Amino acid sequence: MNWAELSCWLYWRRRFDDWIITTTISLDTARRLGDRRREGNALTILGIALREVRRFEEAITACRDAAAIYRETSDRHGEGIALNNLGLALVEVRRFEEAITAHQDAAAIDRETGDRHGEGAALTNLGAALVEVRRFEEAITACQDAAAIYRETGDRHSEGIALDNLGIALRKARRFEEAITACQDAAAILRETGDRHGVGMALQGLGLALQEARRFAEAITAHQDALAIYRETGDQYREGIALQTLERARAAQQA
Repeated sequence: MNWAELSCWLYWRRRFDDWIITTTISLDTARRLGDRRREGNALTILGIALREVRRFEEAITACRDAAAIYRETSDRHGEGIALNNLGLALVEVRRFEEAITAHQDAAAIDRETGDRHGEGAALTNLGAALVEVRRFEEAITACQDAAAIYRETGDRHSEGIALDNLGIALRKARRFEEAITACQDAAAILRETGDRHGVGMALQGLGLALQEARRFAEAITAHQDALAIYRETGDQYREGIALQTLERARAAQQA
């Protein structure tokens, strides 16, 4: 198993601490060898891993450093990937305008280099950032465009993620029935592709949309299923959120 295969294996099994250790070793090796491109790759991966363990400031630094290296070495494709991951880390620390800029820049680079998959990822994440600043219609358009790109390229897993983000944007825009459909479709696709954690996130969004539509019994079931998945996958942070949303749905049903 090479380093790229190991990184994928650790990511899918959510072994983030091990992923950080192996990526740090790869980064140190690249620096000793003076291999700037490999250093950029390792920094990008490290940024993703650090974000997953909620070390957001370190993730921002890693992704910024990666983007700078790719810019220096004229690797436009790598720069787009680094900027997209930078945007994700910036959202986590509520620096939304910077995140929007990073995702827009990433989408533009991916469009320029013909990377349809990268463009879809940047648009998906742009939609999530736009939701945070209440630019809901722009967010809906970005997520719809991303889902269309993934459908065109046959990337079912990424289509599911785009639909999950679309569901959030539709719910925030108070288009609840459309949000329910988007979240149901997302959960089905992510279940089909074996992404248990992604299914949990889609179900949590579904529960919130059902709750807004006053379909409380269905909302409670969705929240319970999401909670079980978070416990199964060891995501204690989202487990806590799921518990809160479940209790709110139960209270609303009894009101």
